[in-house]
Amino acid sequence: MILKKNTRLHTDILNWDRGSKETNRVFCRINKQLYERKVMGNTQMVRIAIHPKDEKQALADQKEMIQGLQDINYTFLHYGEIVRLFG
Repeated sequence: MILKKNTRLHTDILNWDRGSKETNRVFCRINKQLYERKVMGNTQMVRIAIHPKDEKQALADQKEMIQGLQDINYTFLHYGEIVRLFG
């Protein structure tokens, strides 16, 4: 994300929509592992891309991840808030 004054925020994105059902199933496992590694490693920023057409398992994983972040009092920001803070 490039903001005003060339401020750049970089984060890996967890994306479950990879174009085919078979690939999406593989990324359900990969994204869960990446999420656990990032949160346990005290990552400063996690970006989760939620799409209405995601597989049921992906949506269940995303809800679990968001709940886990809420449980540890993670701060959630929307894009507009990021621009106000860093733009």
